[in-house]
Amino acid sequence: MAVALRTPPWNVVLSEVDDPAALGALAAHLATDPLHGAADVPGVIGPAEHATRFARLWAERTGALAVHDMTERIFRLTTVRRPWSAPGSKRTATHDDRALLVGWFSAFHREAFGRPMPTDDETMADRWLTLASRTMWLWEVAGDVVSMCGWGGQTPNGIRIGPVYTPPRLRGRGYASTLVAEASQAALDAGRRFCFLLTDLANPTSNHIYREIGYEQVRDMKAYMFSVAR
Repeated sequence: MAVALRTPPWNVVLSEVDDPAALGALAAHLATDPLHGAADVPGVIGPAEHATRFARLWAERTGALAVHDMTERIFRLTTVRRPWSAPGSKRTATHDDRALLVGWFSAFHREAFGRPMPTDDETMADRWLTLASRTMWLWEVAGDVVSMCGWGGQTPNGIRIGPVYTPPRLRGRGYASTLVAEASQAALDAGRRFCFLLTDLANPTSNHIYREIGYEQVRDMKAYMFSVAR
């Protein structure tokens, strides 16, 4: 048994897999499904060994090139630690913050992924400002917004933290760390049993910061991008 999901135009997302043979069946289905034809699936992300196997199977079946894009780590938090606290306070973003969010999403995507996302930054900002299932928190110091942290993807027990972004000139002051701690605590206070997030393993700073707040490692994930062989 395996479970997969996909929201076009985004990557296939894999669950844990009981039997690796399920990945072959999944690749065969997606390659011929008119909703997800081989040319339209941009990549896959999932538990490291399962994503690697699926990428190989996909390349064999479709002739696409499968390129390792990123290794991420899932973290989970049940109790917030506050080793420090930066000056300022959190508030929720409003439509007055739209231009700031658009600019920060663009900067975040360039830095984290090195490319634009399938959904443009303006659409992304509007979703965070209008969807009831998402909240974007901002950290404000003396009237200036210095960091952002979103939450969404709520389940009966948990909620996803991210994206988290602070402009480079404002880093090293504890703004993002304090905001993530505050937002995580607010989620727990609202009834979630845990918060979860993903980090890029190539970024040791963020991985260290989240551990300091109380996030614990759950699982390593790998992402592969597919392109048509030439």
